[in-house]
Amino acid sequence: MELKLATLLALALLTVAVGRCPAASAPRNVAVTFNGETEVAVALAADTWHTVSASYRYPGGMGLLTNTYLVFARTGDLLHGLDLGYNVATNELAIVKHGFWNATVGTGRPGEVGKIIENDQAYLDCEHTTIQKTADDLIVGYRL
Repeated sequence: MELKLATLLALALLTVAVGRCPAASAPRNVAVTFNGETEVAVALAADTWHTVSASYRYPGGMGLLTNTYLVFARTGDLLHGLDLGYNVATNELAIVKHGFWNATVGTGRPGEVGKIIENDQAYLDCEHTTIQKTADDLIVGYRL
């Protein structure tokens, strides 16, 4: 899959937290980087692995965060985008079936040796996907 920043018209970072929280204290999506860069100057090659990191901030509430999702979509059509998820409570990665909202086609754990999950759009290398978590911040480094 070749991704170009110019053609990646919609990139959605979604978080889910349990309980009611005032808007001021809700989880925030901080950044997305592609191989450590905030902007992609050239197309990402389809025949090599890339790290796409999604950063989230939830001051004082990281313990309430249950799931994060990273969706790559063109023309704002999130249903047909590449949909990746991380369940904070179970430490589980997921890749969603293309064209469905909650039909997971594969799951694995960050660092799980030899585990690669896939759908018809991408491969997710669980072994080399990383999680960095503090009391206030979470970074999921998806290896695609």
